[in-house]
Amino acid sequence: MEYTTAGDLTVSRIGVGCYALSGVYGRKDPDTFRVMLKRALELGVNFFDTADTYGDEAEELLGEVLQPVRKNVIISTKIGIKKGLKANLSYERVKEA
Repeated sequence: MEYTTAGDLTVSRIGVGCYALSGVYGRKDPDTFRVMLKRALELGVNFFDTADTYGDEAEELLGEVLQPVRKNVIISTKIGIKKGLKANLSYERVKEA
């Protein structure tokens, strides 16, 4: 795996986008998602991208798999826009997300 640095962070050049964990591409299969996330870790991926709009189940699954290695991974999230609501980048909304 190739890595780059961003400030004090060492980040894998390949990351995992976690939109699929929401079931958006079809049937939700938590066991398959667990295998995929664990394989990414085995390959050296340490960057995972998510969003609160993916739903609690997606975030909980990601948290479950990454918990044992949490200090060694970087999780990014997207915030500000939620379906049916106006864009909101207030401190309260960012903390909620």
